[in-house]
Amino acid sequence: MAWVPTWQPSFEVGVIAFGIGIALYFAWPTEPSLIVLLTIAVLLCGLSIFSTVEIRGYCALLFIGALGLTWSAAHTRVVTPNPLDYEQRLSMEGWVVDIDDGGRMRRLIIATERVEPIPEAGPPKEVRVRVGKAYSDVSIGDPIGLNAVLSPLPGPVVPNGYDPARRAFYDGLAGSGFAISRFDPQLETPSLITRFRIKIGQVRVTIAERVLSVAPEPTNGLQAALLTGIRHHIPPEQTENLRASGLAHVLAISGLHMGLVAFGIYLASSYLLAAIGPIARSRDVRKHAAVIGIIMATIYLLLSGASVATQRAYIMVCIAFMAIILNRRAISIRSVAVAAIVT
Repeated sequence: MAWVPTWQPSFEVGVIAFGIGIALYFAWPTEPSLIVLLTIAVLLCGLSIFSTVEIRGYCALLFIGALGLTWSAAHTRVVTPNPLDYEQRLSMEGWVVDIDDGGRMRRLIIATERVEPIPEAGPPKEVRVRVGKAYSDVSIGDPIGLNAVLSPLPGPVVPNGYDPARRAFYDGLAGSGFAISRFDPQLETPSLITRFRIKIGQVRVTIAERVLSVAPEPTNGLQAALLTGIRHHIPPEQTENLRASGLAHVLAISGLHMGLVAFGIYLASSYLLAAIGPIARSRDVRKHAAVIGIIMATIYLLLSGASVATQRAYIMVCIAFMAIILNRRAISIRSVAVAAIVT
């Protein structure tokens, strides 16, 4: 009789091991070598396949943990925006992909095309620049040239506290600062990804302006925020009231909003398709309604700004709809685990 029992990790245990691997990456004091991590992951994968039955499950568990560690390191290298190391004056040209008009200053999110001088870490891919109200003629999709002072993004306020720089890093921001002067850019056509972001941003602004013009004035800013994720139209007193009442989380588009939109459309589509006799008799209308729900959830994800919370809710909704299509159980706690892994 073997001294080690035969054991295989369950789905839940595998998710925990994957999460431990991710946590280990962020706790590592230095940036680990991706080649070393890949080598370790490949070796553990081989052991989990070709080792003896007694230890195969434990090797598989170690492989899943190493996979989480390797995935985090690879993801960091892919998304790195080349963050700035210190404050410096840069001359840059790029495309305005987003605008925040909240407060006294406008904040432009610029996808850079040319930067001079090139920082030691490499040309920043995307920066956030504060500009004055004199830049009111700038809109999403415009090419822009700026001389600006840019700094690294600020870290946590308290030791081991929330780190906004980490969040900004994975959002693609390399630094933030303020504009000194403006000049005419010499740009041609943005990249395909930049054009897509610009188009989505323009549609979001158009919808928000439409809501502001037709909705009742006391709540039109809140309605625009819940539809498009653009919050700077909400009056400050309403924002403060939501915070004081503990309801500020309602402004973050997540499971509640995605569930109402996606499953509301799913129910409406189901009733509509069931009312059409030939379709109802020959097809499972729930599956067709689920496809419609996935399409509308994708549209809402893009229009709402696609924050991390929205992405997580979107994945869970899509898993539920795919379960309906594949005749599986739609509501499962495993969807939360899958959404956490993907996001």
